[in-house]
Amino acid sequence: MDNFDAHKWFKKQYLEEGMSDEKYAKAKEAERLENHPEKDKIKAIQAMLAKEKLDQSKSSSLIGRMGDRSLKENMSPGEAVVELNVYMNDLQDISSAVSRIMQEYFPTEFDQGDAYGAFDFGSSRNQYDTTFESILDDLASVGDDMEDDG
Repeated sequence: MDNFDAHKWFKKQYLEEGMSDEKYAKAKEAERLENHPEKDKIKAIQAMLAKEKLDQSKSSSLIGRMGDRSLKENMSPGEAVVELNVYMNDLQDISSAVSRIMQEYFPTEFDQGDAYGAFDFGSSRNQYDTTFESILDDLASVGDDMEDDG
């Protein structure tokens, strides 16, 4: 009896009662959370993540827009630049949201990432870097020139 493994026994009981491995893992995770010394902080983060996920599914997030928007056939260069700018704006919104979450819940990691511009999606603080934003700036003038020529 000294080789009795309570974990295996409980798993067997759960599986025999029709509980899948996934449900068992979730139950085990919930049990671990209840015994964790920082469970309140973890629960707050989980609630915030669940809210963000819900907000993203409801709002016009980048993924949602990509799924909802179809590329227009025979777009002019100017229209394409406008479309790309919509996506750049989405990246900036996502960047801001990520920064707020990191700053609130992971301040040390935020400070480090912020110092290097890790949360500046599509752009850079270094004017000599080639980024999506700098390419869009160049395309805006090219698109205008092509519109004028056409």
